[in-house]
Amino acid sequence: MRARELMSTPVVTVSPETPLKEVAEKMAAHAVSGVPVVDPLGRLVGIVSESDVLARLAHEKTERGLMGLLDALAQSVGAVKRLEAQTAGDLMTTRVLSAGPDASFREMLHLITAYDVNRLPIVESDRVIGIVTRADLLRTLARPDAAVVEDARWRLLHDLWVDPAGLTVTAQQASWRSPARWAPARRRSW
Repeated sequence: MRARELMSTPVVTVSPETPLKEVAEKMAAHAVSGVPVVDPLGRLVGIVSESDVLARLAHEKTERGLMGLLDALAQSVGAVKRLEAQTAGDLMTTRVLSAGPDASFREMLHLITAYDVNRLPIVESDRVIGIVTRADLLRTLARPDAAVVEDARWRLLHDLWVDPAGLTVTAQQASWRSPARWAPARRRSW
């Protein structure tokens, strides 16, 4: 599957000038855990996650003790700007991983797991056109066998130009714990 088939659209986005309260309201209203930050032309400039907003909120409430000490440490390493953020632009992460609409399932899976991110904005011509989340990838594993067969037949015809009419295409539930794949390595004694 390609990103264009998995991505959610339209994408809930905010501008760098969007106040954090509005960012939080948008995330809650649309039940999303992060939003891309886009410039007036729709180009991706950053991303804000719910953990970013919650960390900012936690900073607002800290006073003394361990949390106060952690805040002081954050200030000493230059994290004050994010902790005192008022807008999406102040809080956003600017080094955002993204993928193109033709990115494969495996490519997106690699990016999400290798870089431990929860979402990948899908970008075409520098504009955000969709978003793929961990949940989107997980849902592909939960498809019924009939849907997998139909997808395979479509891909044979449209991607490989092979007419599946004369082919038997089947799918069967695979086991996640096949003995050959998950068996622990045996220790050898010399």
